[in-house]
Amino acid sequence: MKMKNKEYENSQSGMSKQIGQWFLCFLVYLIMLLGVLNRSPGFTDESDNFIGGMVVASGGRMYRDFVSQHMPVMYYICAVLKMLGADSVYEFRLYFYVVLAVMWSFVAMHYKKQFGQITAVGTGVFYITNLFTFYTCCILAEQVQSICFVVLLIEFLLFAERKKLDWNNCFMISGAVFLSFGAAFVSVFPVFAIAVAFLIVEIQECIRKKYGFLQSIREIWQTFWRAIVAILAPFALLIFVYAAEGTLSVFIYSAYTVNREIYPNYIAGYGSSIVMSFVEPVINYGMAIADGCRKLVTDFGITKEYLAIVRNVICYAVNVIFWVYYAKKKNIVQAVAIVYFTMMCGTRGFTHEFHSMPYVAVTMFMAAYLI
Repeated sequence: MKMKNKEYENSQSGMSKQIGQWFLCFLVYLIMLLGVLNRSPGFTDESDNFIGGMVVASGGRMYRDFVSQHMPVMYYICAVLKMLGADSVYEFRLYFYVVLAVMWSFVAMHYKKQFGQITAVGTGVFYITNLFTFYTCCILAEQVQSICFVVLLIEFLLFAERKKLDWNNCFMISGAVFLSFGAAFVSVFPVFAIAVAFLIVEIQECIRKKYGFLQSIREIWQTFWRAIVAILAPFALLIFVYAAEGTLSVFIYSAYTVNREIYPNYIAGYGSSIVMSFVEPVINYGMAIADGCRKLVTDFGITKEYLAIVRNVICYAVNVIFWVYYAKKKNIVQAVAIVYFTMMCGTRGFTHEFHSMPYVAVTMFMAAYLI
C-alpha cells in the first residue's frame, strides 16, 4: 500500500511539474506576443478573416454566405474568437495570441524530451522576436502555417532517427498537414516536399535491408498507412460537411480554381504553372541570398533597413549551417530533402515580410537546434 501511495505521489508530482512548465512557457510566449498587439493598424487579409469569422459565427456557411478564394481554417478560428466575445481588432488579436501561445507551448512541451528544452522552447521565442515587422502581428494564415511546418520538420527528424511512426506521430503530422493546408492552399508545396523526405528515408531503409521491389512496397505501406489514414480523415470530414451543406462545388471553385486560374493574373502569374510552383522557390531563394549578400556590402549603415538585411543574411547562414551539419552527422540525401523543404516553406518569400513567416519559423527551429 505504501508503495502504491508513493507511486501515486510521484505521478502527481510529475504531472504538476509538467503543468507548471507548460504554464510558464505559455506566459513567456503570450507576454512576448502582447508586445506586438497594436503594431499594425490593420490589413486586408486580416480583415477578411474577421469578416468571414463573424459570418460563420452568426450561422452563415462558408463559400455560400461569404465569398472567398482562401481556405477555411482561419475563418473557423476567427469564428470561435467571435463566439468567445471578440468584437474589435484589438480583441480578436488578443484572443488569437492566446491561441498561438497555447499552440507554441504545446509543441514545446510535446517535443522537449526528444530535443531538449532549449530547442523546444527556444524555437517559439526566436520566432516571436521576428514578429516585430509590419503586418506580421496580424491574424494571418502564415501564423498557423509557421507552427505546422516546424512540427512537420520535427516529425521528419524523429522519423529519420527512429525509422517508425506510431499513432502519436501520425496525429501530430495529420494536425500539421490539415491546419497548414486548411489555412493556406500554398501549403501543399512544403507538405509535398516533406512527404518526399519521409519517403526517401523509408526507401533508404529498404535498400539497407536489401528488400526486393514488392517487399519494399509492402514495407513502405506498412510504415505509412497509419499516417495516410490520419491525414485523410479530417479532409474527408470537411468534404462530407461541405457536401451535406451543398457548398462543396463552390468550395472547390473558390479555394482551388480561383487560386489556380484567376488569382495568378493579379500576382505576376505566380501559381499559374504547377511545375514552376515547385521550382520557383528554389530560384527565388538563390536570388534572395545573392541580393542579401550584395546589400550587406552596398547598403551599409545604421538603419532599420540595413538591420533587416543583416537579419535576412543571418537566416540564410543558419540554413546553410544546419544543412551542412545534418549532411555530415546524418545523411546527405536526407539533407538535400530538408534543403528543398526549407525553400518550399518560403514559397511566398524569404525576406521577413508576413508571407515569409513560415520560412522564418523553420529557420528559427534550426537555430535553436544548433544551439
